[in-house]
Amino acid sequence: MNALLNGAVFEEFRRHILPSSEETLHFSQENKSQLTFPSDVIDPDNVVRTQKFFKRADSLHETKLLRVFDKLDQVNRVDPKDPKTAEVANAVVTFVERIIKKIGEIDPRFTSTLLRGGSFFDDVKVGKPDEFDFTAKVERLCSACDALESRFSKRKKGFVYLVVKDVGFIQDFTEFVTMAEEDGVLNEGEQILSLRKIENHFSELVDKALHSIDVPKALSPAGVEKGLFWHSVHNGPCATINATYRSTSWEELGLDIDIAPTFDLPKPLYTPPVLELRTWNNMSDSKNELMSKLTEMLHFKLKIMVVPFAFDKILETQNTDIKTWSYRYSETWRVSFNSLEQFVFSQYDFESVEKQLYRVLKILKETFIQKTEDLESRAGTYDMKLDEPPSTTLTSVTAVPLGVVPAFTVEPLAGWRQELGDDSSDDSDDEASSNSSSGRGIKYEVLYDRSSLSSNSDVDDHKPSTETGERPSGTVASSESVYTELDLKNKSVTQNPTSDGDNLNSTQNCRSSKPLIKTYYLKMIFFFTRFMPTDNEIWTRENEIWTRENLPALVVFVLKALFFVYSSNQKAFNNFWFQDMIDLPARPSVSLEILQSLEDIVDELERRMHDV
Repeated sequence: MNALLNGAVFEEFRRHILPSSEETLHFSQENKSQLTFPSDVIDPDNVVRTQKFFKRADSLHETKLLRVFDKLDQVNRVDPKDPKTAEVANAVVTFVERIIKKIGEIDPRFTSTLLRGGSFFDDVKVGKPDEFDFTAKVERLCSACDALESRFSKRKKGFVYLVVKDVGFIQDFTEFVTMAEEDGVLNEGEQILSLRKIENHFSELVDKALHSIDVPKALSPAGVEKGLFWHSVHNGPCATINATYRSTSWEELGLDIDIAPTFDLPKPLYTPPVLELRTWNNMSDSKNELMSKLTEMLHFKLKIMVVPFAFDKILETQNTDIKTWSYRYSETWRVSFNSLEQFVFSQYDFESVEKQLYRVLKILKETFIQKTEDLESRAGTYDMKLDEPPSTTLTSVTAVPLGVVPAFTVEPLAGWRQELGDDSSDDSDDEASSNSSSGRGIKYEVLYDRSSLSSNSDVDDHKPSTETGERPSGTVASSESVYTELDLKNKSVTQNPTSDGDNLNSTQNCRSSKPLIKTYYLKMIFFFTRFMPTDNEIWTRENEIWTRENLPALVVFVLKALFFVYSSNQKAFNNFWFQDMIDLPARPSVSLEILQSLEDIVDELERRMHDV
């Protein structure tokens, strides 16, 4: 691989995303000549496996690999300027604009400015133009920010409570105020803005708007042929609308349209720690220029926002022979850097190596790093899951176990039964255990019932199905399938034999994929790779690194970073914006499955190079 991305460079990179307590970020040149495995960072049992993976990955032929990645990107990328794609996007934008306008008419307090975001509008969408992300900037809440104070939670990094300092100033929103919960940053008797109440009310407004607007003719509710009508479902911070698009250009295209309420992060003024690093002064002119421009935009135009996201974590106790897992929720709002991230992506054109790298990484994730029974078997994680929390999804009335586990109960914290109005399957199920078909016992309790709170209709869509895009047992993904029979854009995909004789069921529909890692983790590693604030002179020569010819080396570099992270003790890495560690919610079994998936990627890339 390219010498500019050799072991010494990766060692410095590793010290930024996975720092050891035994070292600092300022170290001498002679101590960073090769990759190290500090005992407090890497699991000793994984050192040999990591070294072997790095050696195999570095041995891949760059020229041949470039052809593979170019074809992969050409087949699977979604070009917003493509006429068929633009046709869908225009209809969706018109549809959402009408929803937001109607919401303001129904409840003027929630008059909002529509903001576009997500992979489609950042030119990094892969598969099909079937997912669109929007936020509704609630202007009255932005104006009321002086009456609120943001306080970062001590138990949940990157999340804040919005403490009410002047009830009179936000008297129009008093119905959305609640008493403070237990957290070290909150005082007894204080009041906070309830994300659950805001989220539920916004979702109800979306549903009301859906029934009173003129919908573009090409759009219809998903499942309309079964009698279903327009409605939204909770999905993390969003009200998600499932729709079907039909036209002469598209026979039928399923869509997920996400709309999240948002507003400015209240005072005190907050600057992402990454923009305050002194090491930027030692960086190249182009990096300094971008970060300086980003800082300037943050002061005069861009805003850091907050979005509702109630799901917190699963806690484990064992007072008897049977383990009990409790869901813990909080009234914390997630700090969103979407405007900053969108600005960064806007600096690169559609054909840039930066966006091509990000798209290729997403395609590999959607193809290989997915939950399957076959992966569970090859990774040897089946029995491990007996002692791990159940994989669940939250429906309108209960927490439903998806993974197969021994007898267990899922219990709510006091005061949350029949209150919480959030379907957080996007967060809780992202790194959950794989489905299985054995007959082990399952017990669970009703977690909450939100039927009295919201008119939304939740549907459990995580049950095993041949339509989910999950690979059948006994198959391994191949890059042959990625850009031939596994064309992410095609709805109809033939199952041709792969080079090793296996057949592969398509995972072309990213909307129903079951990833083992979040795309956001790829984004954080991508930002570190592109803008890492180090004093290594090699990293200042990005004009030599960030070229199309170096795409294979850059992809391999990120795959190595992922392998190191999931073979580490921490199962964590630095958040680019916060410059603080992200605790990955990966179960031990999932970490092993991710490592196996990464090895599968290298296996297949080795096979593919023989055919190029």
